[in-house]
Amino acid sequence: MGTRSLTHVADEHGTVLCTMYRQFDGYPEGHGDELAQFLREFTVVNGINEEKGKIANSMGCLAAQLVANFKDGPGGICLEAPGVEGCWEEYIYTVYQGNDSIRGTDNQVAYIKCVNVYTKRVLFDGPAASFIGADAKHIARSTDAKCIWCDREFKHPAHARNHYAARHDEAVP
Repeated sequence: MGTRSLTHVADEHGTVLCTMYRQFDGYPEGHGDELAQFLREFTVVNGINEEKGKIANSMGCLAAQLVANFKDGPGGICLEAPGVEGCWEEYIYTVYQGNDSIRGTDNQVAYIKCVNVYTKRVLFDGPAASFIGADAKHIARSTDAKCIWCDREFKHPAHARNHYAARHDEAVP
């Protein structure tokens, strides 16, 4: 049985432009890592000038490039109505644009939000360049505001996740 996922691509106003359904390998270490790898180097621009590297001239342009990258034949990947949910998906990924905090520029880059549908937990929400599927899997196992590796307690689960990502990224509990 496959691990189904949905990937929504939203514009700068939060409107979902397209939704991509994936039948198999939708878990963070599969589709999440592949999605992050594809989005990692993109810059989202408004008007094409002399930008270097991978660019998208809006989130709509990025959505089209994303579908073209993942769709390689019949089955496996399908487009659904924008914003649809309830397709027996286990994970929902939302791709949106945000500030380039990783490279320290004023450019807009792709962000990913990954949610486990069954637990309703946000496993990751940040720049695509920072997404690591295995970390999201470990975060999914954490049910309280403790680091899952060293048991340090925090007042908020997000602080525990950030601590884990910053301090124990090589460790596997």
